Amino acid sequence: MFISIDPQRDTPAQLKGYVDYFAPGLIGLTGSPSQIDQVAKLFNASYRRVERKDGRYFMDHSANLYLLDEGGRPVVAVPYGLPREHILEVVKGLLAEGAENR
Repeated sequence: MFISIDPQRDTPAQLKGYVDYFAPGLIGLTGSPSQIDQVAKLFNASYRRVERKDGRYFMDHSANLYLLDEGGRPVVAVPYGLPREHILEVVKGLLAEGAENR
């Protein structure tokens, strides 16, 4: 799942093209600024709009991968740029913990 932090620019059609670039089947979401703020707080994510001298802007943001529990709550934030082997070990650890708790 991908959540846009720029609803002014990211229409649902634009999001579809953007998420397809990353992976087939990836879901792109957007919402109102207050909804996006609420989700960002839930994930402890940061973002801000940065104005450029030419009148355009870009969005500066954190870029973590969030792993969720069965209820959709964030459990682990994996920092951007770690090798996929590390991510796999984190997932395996969470799955093993879940199996032990059942």
